[in-house]
Amino acid sequence: MAGIYLTDLIEGSAITLKISNKVKTIEMHASLLRALREDLAIIELDFQSNQRLNFDNVHIEMESQTEDGTPYKWNNVKIGFFEKQYILRTEGAGTRFNRREYFRVGVSKRALMRMVGRGQKEVILRDVSMTGFAITDQRKELDLLPGDELSVHFEDLGHVLDLVGRVVRVQEEEDVVVYGLRIINLCKDLSSYISMKQRGGRASK
Repeated sequence: MAGIYLTDLIEGSAITLKISNKVKTIEMHASLLRALREDLAIIELDFQSNQRLNFDNVHIEMESQTEDGTPYKWNNVKIGFFEKQYILRTEGAGTRFNRREYFRVGVSKRALMRMVGRGQKEVILRDVSMTGFAITDQRKELDLLPGDELSVHFEDLGHVLDLVGRVVRVQEEEDVVVYGLRIINLCKDLSSYISMKQRGGRASK
């Protein structure tokens, strides 16, 4: 498949938006709710804000993947707001690429988990990528469900990281339960941390 369109993505597909201006670039995550046509779709932002976001005068790139895990990228994406919904518009087909951000690095560090109504507990952060992370519950007492939201705080390699995630996968193994979460907040030091982990803990020169 040389290129794909929004109609080739399934409803609920995870989307990563890279939003930049002359000063900085941030990443924001979203879900595709419904494709209206090949270049137009309704999306839901995974961003904790009660205010409507304005995407004027910024450059936006979009990344997503097909059901078989193949990653695709769209350039020059536009996002508007119509009838209380965010509308995403693309120019042409998405092109396949080798997405580094899907690469997970092992962490295996203790992290402090916080969840509304549950207080805080210590968990093991198994791995992390630019789009998600996994925690393990060795006592099998968390009883998390898909859709639950929580935060984890941990320190490693001189980085202090706070991640907010939504549970998307629950996997029970013989002696542990593994929860896979999609990141729904902006963590400015995450990219630096992952790059350092890939270099074996060495800072770039």
